[in-house]
Amino acid sequence: MLKDNPQYKELLTLRSAIIGKQQAQQCINEVTKKKEALRFTLEPPEKRESITLHTDELEMVFKSPAIQQSRHAAKKKDFAAIRAKRFLFVLSAILLAVIGAICIYFAAVWTWNTSISGMTTKMYMGEMMPFEVAVGIHLFALTVVLAVLAVVTGILAYNDHVPGALYTAMVVSIVLGAVSLITSFIYFYAPVSGFIETVLMFFAAFLYIPKFFVALIFVLIFMIPLVLTVFLVGLMIYLCINAKRNHTTSYKTPKIDMNDLYNSKEYKEAKEKDALATAEDLRIYKEYYTAARANHNKNIEAHQNAIAQYQRIVNNCTKTIQASDLLHSSQKNLDCINTLLCYFELRRAVTVQEAINLYIQDQQMMRIENKLDEIQRATISALRQEVNKLSAKLDQVQTAISNDIATVNKTLKTQTDTINKSIERLRADNNSNARSLMAIQSQSASTLGHIYTETRLQRLN
Repeated sequence: MLKDNPQYKELLTLRSAIIGKQQAQQCINEVTKKKEALRFTLEPPEKRESITLHTDELEMVFKSPAIQQSRHAAKKKDFAAIRAKRFLFVLSAILLAVIGAICIYFAAVWTWNTSISGMTTKMYMGEMMPFEVAVGIHLFALTVVLAVLAVVTGILAYNDHVPGALYTAMVVSIVLGAVSLITSFIYFYAPVSGFIETVLMFFAAFLYIPKFFVALIFVLIFMIPLVLTVFLVGLMIYLCINAKRNHTTSYKTPKIDMNDLYNSKEYKEAKEKDALATAEDLRIYKEYYTAARANHNKNIEAHQNAIAQYQRIVNNCTKTIQASDLLHSSQKNLDCINTLLCYFELRRAVTVQEAINLYIQDQQMMRIENKLDEIQRATISALRQEVNKLSAKLDQVQTAISNDIATVNKTLKTQTDTINKSIERLRADNNSNARSLMAIQSQSASTLGHIYTETRLQRLN
């Protein structure tokens, strides 16, 4: 039976030794990595910091009056600086508001007079524009600008962390825009009366679109000093309100003479308490450090013992593999041994020599098949390249033939067109000659008939 075959048993033993060696070597690598990852992170007792709790408390109490005094002086100094800064911001805001108001007034007067007079003093579509209509157009342009300003400030207020001022600007823009819109409609429809005229005036408003854009330009010119003044004044007010938050403190840590404290009895007692606390802490830490070090050493030793055990397994498996002379050293691998065992189990071989011969034959056949596959792939590749070359040449030939055929067709078409034109000219000439002959014949017949009539009349007379 197969189980009683000594060579089969020896192959099984050899395979087990190879597998065991590989597994033990893998375990050695894993345990070695774990051992290298072990780190003892505690600091040694000699680097342990001393406890200074009691002395620190005395030093803090001793420094507190001087520090508080220094902070109070710095606070007074900072308060004066903040007050001066706020006064400067308020003065700047008032000055900017006055200058801005003057600029806004002149800009409003100039843009209003220029826009209204430009619409009322020039002919538009064959007639003069009424003053009320011009005012309505100008105010409607102002409404559009205020609406855009309300949308912009609303978006900025929604995305800003401090939206109060922007929300105020949005509300003011909405209110002024509503007032301007109502006033615009009142002025625009002032010259008309009755429902029919109002409807006609509504459709006639589309004829004033060019004037609306001109008025919009003047309104935008007026809005420049207005927006700039509001922005600058608001910025000064914001800086004035936030002056305390944004100021730079003038406090500096004072220099304090600590000799009186160091020479005092309380400080010496505090140092003794700190020394006792440090000694107690160091004693507890040494015990903890020693225990942690011993635990770490035991962990290292356990990993080293495991590595040594796995190494002994590797050595024993290596001896078993080397002691077997059933196979050559080049054949002592799992692929070869599994194949030989398969031959035994399939009853293709009874001895190792037969199995080795079959293995060599199968390897040769595999190499031959691989070589044939390579040759086949190379041949197919070469044939494909040749076919591609022939296809390219055929495409070139076909293209050349197509070009020649196109040239011949073009020539034939040209000649046919020439012949057709010649035939048309001949037909035209024949028709013209025929008409000429018919005219001559008709004239001849008429002449002959006239002569015949005269001759006959003469005979009758």
